[in-house]
Amino acid sequence: MGRKILALDIRKDRVSALLIRNSLKGNLIEAHTHILLKELPAQAEDPAAPLADALKSLTTEMNVSEAETVVSVSPDLISFRNLKTPFKDRKKIRKVLPFEMEPVLPYPIEEMTSDFLTIPHEDQTQVLAAAIETARLNQILDTLKSCAIDPRMVTGGGISSAVCLARLYTSTTDFFFIDLDGRNATIFVVLSGQVYVARCFQYASKDPVKSAQRIYQALLQMRASFESFFNLPFEPSAVLISEDNLGAESLAKEIERLLDLPVRPVNVLNDLDLNIKPPETEGFQPDRLNDVVSLAAIHILGIRTVNFRGERSALIKYWEEYKNDIVKTGSAAAFVFILFLFNVLTHAYFLQKKIDLLNRQIAFIFQSTFPDITKIVDPVQQMRIMIQQEREKNRFTGEQEGEKLNINMLYDMASLIPESLDVEITQFVRSEDAVLISGHTDTFNAVDEIKGRLEKAKSLGKITISSANQDKITNRIQFKLKVEL
Repeated sequence: MGRKILALDIRKDRVSALLIRNSLKGNLIEAHTHILLKELPAQAEDPAAPLADALKSLTTEMNVSEAETVVSVSPDLISFRNLKTPFKDRKKIRKVLPFEMEPVLPYPIEEMTSDFLTIPHEDQTQVLAAAIETARLNQILDTLKSCAIDPRMVTGGGISSAVCLARLYTSTTDFFFIDLDGRNATIFVVLSGQVYVARCFQYASKDPVKSAQRIYQALLQMRASFESFFNLPFEPSAVLISEDNLGAESLAKEIERLLDLPVRPVNVLNDLDLNIKPPETEGFQPDRLNDVVSLAAIHILGIRTVNFRGERSALIKYWEEYKNDIVKTGSAAAFVFILFLFNVLTHAYFLQKKIDLLNRQIAFIFQSTFPDITKIVDPVQQMRIMIQQEREKNRFTGEQEGEKLNINMLYDMASLIPESLDVEITQFVRSEDAVLISGHTDTFNAVDEIKGRLEKAKSLGKITISSANQDKITNRIQFKLKVEL
């Protein structure tokens, strides 16, 4: 089994979508689309209608049911600020963030939704904060909800790509990253695997030279601002560009000439080791899907980024990711437990029936053995007492005065019968007034001799030969002697 991840990049002029199947074998892109809003029917009375139509179109093309959705929105809706805080704990930072951001935001803080990335720096924690108007955010969420899409993460466009490149890009660790979006450009300063600064501004002009000069000036300003705020030198080794405008090649060359740094187009799917397999279809253009690929990668890898939907605990994330598996496993476990409980109760029921049967048998045996006793409370214990009393009455090995002991009789028998006599005593049975001795010897005369010798014993009384017969198989004489006490 696996989970589906739907990544949506919502810009002012387009919507990009990527559906990935995440499993133990890896991540496979199952579907993708790139919808231009200007190609949809115009509905001037409802500004959210083009987005709703685009979402309905992509949900028709893709099976997004039970998909975990992550969304990025146009970066021109986001306000970025760099702040300093003495706290390192994210909960404490989140509490003081609105008060720190209020003086530098163009709108009242209560009308904004914010989140942040932390940048450890000496004794203070640097914060890259991002804020969006709550009304605009809710409008986008309502439109998504109307199409049965409930995103777990909402971030700014370009942020996910910047974070992915900062964490996973191996060619260089210090660089500018530029996300071009129609008339807007968002620049990120990346140093030692951290995103330090982000700014969004308008740059577009019909003349690519003027556009390049506008971006060049912004890069110089951000470099100076970075070194002043963080008191760190910044020597970028490259400028990475992610753009959706296929005609921006001349713009990149002009920026490279002005800045005297290599400018490289970014292809997140190919440049980073994300373990995401592209689809085997024609027309797939991964360089136009950088942000949705980055969104999906961040969600799969669990990389922290700006999330205007708020942080979820590890337990909630685990439940959301594996809810169906947990429910199925829990149902199976409950069924097995009920089956086990039923088996135990059934076994206990039949065991109790056996116990009741044994108790009735014990009571019947007790009543049969001791019919004089009519009151039966505990038949086992009562039987033990009665048997012990009977043993006391019929005990033959005690030290009672005048009683002939078995040990003395056996001693006399052993002493009086010589070893040369071929005889074997096989049985010695004693009653209250007699002893029955059984055995076998070789001749009838030997039987008479044994009788005569035993009559000399003081512990034995009158001896009678009860029987003496020759065994046809062994030719031995089987005899029985009765001794009176």
